[in-house]
Amino acid sequence: MSDFRHIIRGSTYLAVGAQVGRMVNFIQVLLLTNYLGPTEFGIWSLIQALPAMLIVMTDLGLNSVMLRAIARNKAQEQEVIQGVLSLKCFLAPVYVLAVYLIARNSGHDRHVVHLATLSSLAMVAGLCGETIIAAWRAHERFGLETKITLAKDVTSSLLLIGVTLFGFGLKGLVWANVGHSLLVSVLLLRWYLKQKPVLWVISPIGDYFRQIRAAVPFAVYGLLNPLSTQLALVMLGSMSGLTAVGIYNIALRIIVFLYFIPNALNRTLLPRLSAQFAAVRQEAYRDTIGKALQLVLVIALPVAVGLSLTAHDFVALLFPSEFAAAGHVLVLLALSVPCFYIRVVVRAAVYAAGREKAALVVTATTTALNLVLNWFLIPRFGYDGAAMTTLIAEALQTGAFCCLMGRDISFKGARGFLMKIVLASSVMGAAVWSTQGVPLVVRVSLGAAVYLAALFILRVVTSTMIRSYWIGEDDVTRMPSAR
Repeated sequence: MSDFRHIIRGSTYLAVGAQVGRMVNFIQVLLLTNYLGPTEFGIWSLIQALPAMLIVMTDLGLNSVMLRAIARNKAQEQEVIQGVLSLKCFLAPVYVLAVYLIARNSGHDRHVVHLATLSSLAMVAGLCGETIIAAWRAHERFGLETKITLAKDVTSSLLLIGVTLFGFGLKGLVWANVGHSLLVSVLLLRWYLKQKPVLWVISPIGDYFRQIRAAVPFAVYGLLNPLSTQLALVMLGSMSGLTAVGIYNIALRIIVFLYFIPNALNRTLLPRLSAQFAAVRQEAYRDTIGKALQLVLVIALPVAVGLSLTAHDFVALLFPSEFAAAGHVLVLLALSVPCFYIRVVVRAAVYAAGREKAALVVTATTTALNLVLNWFLIPRFGYDGAAMTTLIAEALQTGAFCCLMGRDISFKGARGFLMKIVLASSVMGAAVWSTQGVPLVVRVSLGAAVYLAALFILRVVTSTMIRSYWIGEDDVTRMPSAR
């Protein structure tokens, strides 16, 4: 099986599993907005955002280093995972204390501070499970990862839905999250140890420092990357109030719902690109990057066009009228979707090539810009200002990552391909725009049908190409080269 066909299959497994989990999670969000209202939903958003913003303190990039190390040399798996789990046990209480201190000094009520601290305990409880899942990802067993992740996400969402319906309030939601995360981690650890026994020994202190030193660039990136989204929620809470946080988070949840495809692709790309780069297969490495970029462009451009044209209708259909202002935010955030899709692919290539220090410089610079723009725009434009900041920062960061890869990404021969995608997306946009006033499901269905027809007419996609990537026929037409 070719490298990219393997990536397509793995990404499909992960994307389908993630989509089911996200659908259940989205139902949970719909229920919470109706049950809690804008202000309490803003509190819920804030107590999730603050611990998530600091979650890197429990990991320090160790999962990424572990995944790359196991993908390159599977014989050292047990040694690597033992060191990673030991370090995480030490980091967990430091993380909880940091969340408590920051929440207490942010000017919020004691009730909000306690809930944020409890939310950090849920993050800590899930540490072991996430480490086990990352270890299996290095073996590219994506079907197994899909089943585990799907079961974890669906049971979590169903539990929170049940807690909400029985009226246990915000504290009940948080405690249910803690209990579920702890149970999942215990079950995954027992299952993993039955298959791959780990000898728990105290390694020399120098070994731990070497692991941390190798993980530092990943750790800093892991700290900076969530700031592009979580920082906006935290700053909105301080500058515009909890209601503004709830409205912005509604639009953000819709966008995050659409990230299941690039996130699934990233999980399959990193181990495969790492193996290609380590084996000095530069031609295969570049070919995989080019095809992955073409794939995300085929998906991201129509999503951005279609969602920006139907944003207000989506918000009106899904949420109470108190959240109507989220439509403006969703229009702006929709335009950032292509940037995120492209950045996920290029970031995986950068990590696989061991160039995480350069990625760190890019991320630090754009995060600083994000902070400055939020500080300037939120007091003036509220949640719309936060959305404008996200759009600008995503565009600049994606452009910088593409420049960083240099010769490994070349669109010289793909200009025609890109023009076809733009044309197909424009035709789809015209169809959606011309049907204003028609029920949303009809507009979306019409837009999807027009876009797919345009792809086949322009021969961007063919039936033989689909069979090539999924069934495994090697002598059929493939996507045009991105080089």
